[in-house]
Amino acid sequence: MDDDDTAALSPALDRIGRADLVVGIFSFNSARAIGHVVEAAVAGVSAYYPGTSCVIVNADGGSSDGTPEVARRAARDRCPVLAVGDSLPPSYALAGGYAGFPGPAGSLRAVLQVAERLEARACLLVDGDVRAMAAEWVQCLADPVLRDGMDFVAPVYAGHRYEGMLTSTLIYPLTRALYGRRLRQPVGGHFGLSGAQAARLLRCGVWKRDAPPLLDLWMATTAIADGRRVCQAHLGAGRGGSRRAAAGLVAAMTGVVGTAFMLMGERRPVWWAVAATDDVPTYGRSHGMGLDPVSVNVDRMVSTFRQGVSELMPVWRRALDPETCGALAALEEEGTPEFRFPPDLWARAVYDCAAAAHRRALPFRHVLGAMIPLYLGRAADFVLRTEAGGEADVEAEIEEGCRAFESLKPHLLRRWDAPRPQPTGRSE
Repeated sequence: MDDDDTAALSPALDRIGRADLVVGIFSFNSARAIGHVVEAAVAGVSAYYPGTSCVIVNADGGSSDGTPEVARRAARDRCPVLAVGDSLPPSYALAGGYAGFPGPAGSLRAVLQVAERLEARACLLVDGDVRAMAAEWVQCLADPVLRDGMDFVAPVYAGHRYEGMLTSTLIYPLTRALYGRRLRQPVGGHFGLSGAQAARLLRCGVWKRDAPPLLDLWMATTAIADGRRVCQAHLGAGRGGSRRAAAGLVAAMTGVVGTAFMLMGERRPVWWAVAATDDVPTYGRSHGMGLDPVSVNVDRMVSTFRQGVSELMPVWRRALDPETCGALAALEEEGTPEFRFPPDLWARAVYDCAAAAHRRALPFRHVLGAMIPLYLGRAADFVLRTEAGGEADVEAEIEEGCRAFESLKPHLLRRWDAPRPQPTGRSE
């Protein structure tokens, strides 16, 4: 990667000079949606920040459908549109999309470089594939930065109760217990950054890695762990409109949970000392959650969990505490209507897996793979506990899960530095 991914833009940046606001729009074969996204961004700046200088940066991942041209036309000369590119690796293209933050590391780095070069006061990061993008989102993401001096703004989306369960049952409780901030959705496609925070992120060593972490979770964790001013803003129904939101479970587990575990190793001095959690400032009005009946195959989830108990127990015994393994084995015989995977057992299992990955009790990818049946068991329990209730019941279940992670954090501390298990075998 070049030291400056925006070298080709230098003449245009010299002509612009400075800009108060930089909006980075990330795309990959997003021609059907990006025109609306650009129009919404321009309309938001015009409506809420008249007289503010703005530059749009279309960070494209190598689209073959003319996405950058659509983006330029949609601006209709109302706002400069700069194009930067960072082709996606073949595995991304073959998957037909990519999970997590909508763009590879080079694209994000280029947007941050433009923001620093133009001395922007705020930098917004937007998924160019989300048709639900509204002009109001510009205000939601920029106001906390421009008016209140926040450094990092995360989204809060209004989705169905069973949308994003990996976040609500694992990532949110885990990051909340670790770092002490109640940031509901640290994994999402839209963010707001202060100019200073954009510059700080550019100084991180993550850009030199061959396999960078999931960028949205990395940005959120970095802001919290470094003690920056962090908040969240309600955007309504948003992330579900992206093709990238529907990633396969294996990819999601590898990207999201793998990044969370990796960051635990890097940020141990921070989370080790955290003993309580606090709310973060929240902007905007909650849009509630969808409660319409949806088809969730709980039987299949429970069946996969039981198959894991039957086939993966030797693997689990290398990663999990014996008490955890015993409790999991006891769940195998329960029928689906009576099946329960208690939040405290789930928290113990996640902490055991994180510690096992850290201590290299198993190869990293094996730990993540072995977690899939465990997650499906917990997800099945979440559905069974909440399917007959309302929004308050769902929130109560999420909160109970968070409290379990918080109360069992001493278990993580004990397991984290436990001796690495030695391989066993017959003596020669």
